[in-house]
Amino acid sequence: MLYRPDKRILTDEFINTFLITAAEEVEFFRSDQPDYSAFEKQRSSWNNTLSGLGESLLREYDSAVHRAFIDYQELLENYFIVKGLTEGLGGQIKPPPEGETAAIPGLEEAERRLLLACRQFVGRLDEKAGAQCVEYLQVRKQIVDTGGALCQRCGAELAEALLKKSGLLSS
Repeated sequence: MLYRPDKRILTDEFINTFLITAAEEVEFFRSDQPDYSAFEKQRSSWNNTLSGLGESLLREYDSAVHRAFIDYQELLENYFIVKGLTEGLGGQIKPPPEGETAAIPGLEEAERRLLLACRQFVGRLDEKAGAQCVEYLQVRKQIVDTGGALCQRCGAELAEALLKKSGLLSS
């Protein structure tokens, strides 16, 4: 019996949920790392400052800066999770070379939008809050950027586990 060959089995929603789940596992792993605790302290300090800036700036931060970070991070993480998964399935796992992010489709534009949103937001702040914001945003971007290797590792570990589960790779 033929099932509708033109209808996809896996929906975009399933794929998105899968990638989000993998990224959440990376985030959970990353949160246990020593450099992450310093980032969390800085984030907490910035959030305290941000909450005192007023409702309109808080909404602007959420809608522009935070949204731009999410878009940038999602592109980067999805690329490296899938790269690790495909390399792992092919048995060709290798760490990402420096500067590989230039090859990620759409990342350069997402980074441009992120930097513009950050610059515009910081421009609305007084000197002290602006300096704190810039420092926090730089650290946040660095955390996101260095997460690529962890996402690739996550994808590779998933590939290895799938291969072992199927019996195609011995333990």
